[in-house]
Amino acid sequence: MTKERLSPEPWKLGKAKEGGPAASEESLAQEISRLKKALQEQRRQTTLLNGEVHQMRETLEILEPRLKRTASALEACRARRREMVRVIRNRDASIQALDGEARERQRQIAELKRRIVLSNPVRRLGDAVSRAIRKIRRSLHGTTAG
Repeated sequence: MTKERLSPEPWKLGKAKEGGPAASEESLAQEISRLKKALQEQRRQTTLLNGEVHQMRETLEILEPRLKRTASALEACRARRREMVRVIRNRDASIQALDGEARERQRQIAELKRRIVLSNPVRRLGDAVSRAIRKIRRSLHGTTAG
């Protein structure tokens, strides 16, 4: 849009120019014509801007519900994610507790196996025979050396 400068006082145009009242009326008619064109251009611009505003409002009406649905879906997704994190942490804690229990039971089983091996009568007999053989060897070595 071109901005034309309006004369500050269009009614004084005839007085400033030479040529009398006919020239004054002609310049006023030109000024009026120019003002009408400027007004028409302003109205056209206003109409175009009103059309853009209308389109933007329609677009906003379409996008606002989508945005609300998307925001609620996002919040639901975040809530599910928080719940999953909570469940995973609880499972990890349970696994850690079970691992600790399993290690303790393995230690208890190892202790029981050791006790069984040590309390086995055959083992005891073998240990007694080994001790007897050592004593005999010591006594034999002690008599031959001494």
